Amino acid sequence: MKFGLLIGNSRRRRFDALEPEGDVAFRPRGRTDHLIKMNLIPLMGRRNAAFDRITELLRAELFSLSRQGRRAIYFYTKQLLRRIARDTEKIISILSSPDTKRREESFLKFIHLLDAGADALESFVGFEAELSRNSEDIHDFSPLRDDSEYASSEEEMTASEIMMVNQMRAFFDRVSPRVARYREYVSKSLSKSNAERYRRSHEFYLESFRSENNFTGSSTP
Repeated sequence: MKFGLLIGNSRRRRFDALEPEGDVAFRPRGRTDHLIKMNLIPLMGRRNAAFDRITELLRAELFSLSRQGRRAIYFYTKQLLRRIARDTEKIISILSSPDTKRREESFLKFIHLLDAGADALESFVGFEAELSRNSEDIHDFSPLRDDSEYASSEEEMTASEIMMVNQMRAFFDRVSPRVARYREYVSKSLSKSNAERYRRSHEFYLESFRSENNFTGSSTP
């Protein structure tokens, strides 16, 4: 698939026709590859839908899940963040407005920060699982010598994970209003037809990401 846009054949034809029509902030350079120009609007929709899905996941009741379930959420979050980074890099390569390009570059750095946080969370929970699984196998060198030490370690590590998750949530809560204002700024530069294309793209990809990982936090596994 061109640029890996995750759309079915029936919808692919519609999204292939979404070439920007002279929007001010997102006017492509003349030398930019034609396929990148054509995919700009769905690219924006996919990038923003991925960000919105991460927000939903982080605001859900993650600790209703098992350790393995939470680790899967952190890994999926990391995947989405890296997809956002790739899409943002492509968007930056198309931009002609210096101000919009600067904001996109700033957003990309924020995404790299979140990626580091998600990676740390996924690795931390992986370490916790390995410690639990292998503590009896390493005998003399086990850091957990009895049930009381194991229980204490479990409690401390869970508290650390909760703190890390809450920090990620705080980052999103602080930045989300600025993301919303930036999206509004961009939307004002879109033609009516491209605004509708963006809306359809965002809705499609958000539903796709929800289907890929359908955890809502509403029930215990």
